Amino acid sequence: MYTIERLPQASGKRIFVAFLFAPVLPAVVMGFILSSVFQGMTLLYGFGVSLIVGGYIPMLVVGIPIYQGLKRRISPKLLTCAAAGGAVASCPLLVLLLMGAPHSATVGDVATARNGVTTLGGWALAMPYLGGVFALGAIGGFVFWAIACLRRGRRTQLPEGYV
Repeated sequence: MYTIERLPQASGKRIFVAFLFAPVLPAVVMGFILSSVFQGMTLLYGFGVSLIVGGYIPMLVVGIPIYQGLKRRISPKLLTCAAAGGAVASCPLLVLLLMGAPHSATVGDVATARNGVTTLGGWALAMPYLGGVFALGAIGGFVFWAIACLRRGRRTQLPEGYV
């Protein structure tokens, strides 16, 4: 029988605060983006929608179960947390893309859907948005790591294995 050696864990309070505040910075950035793209949208409305729909719902549905399943198997490194944050933030957009498309759709001359299936052109047009959402989620993963895993008191050098 194999045993998994126990990895160092942050306190429950730090994890709770990290999950609570990790989506806030990406939601603020997304609020600025939405308020500049859609002229009638206020910053507060864009922030609120981004925080709830793009932050807390994916965190509750995907992020917390992934954290619970992997917390004893993977060391909480900066890149690991950033990649997990990006993956969690990308989930709603991926679900929307995979759920199906309208029967037929085009953007300019590019067919994005045919017979209810997203075409290669549709995926190609969605990739910049997916990349942007992944980057915002990676920022949230960094915030999570900074709150939950960064140790205080070692200002000049991070503990080995944390970067």
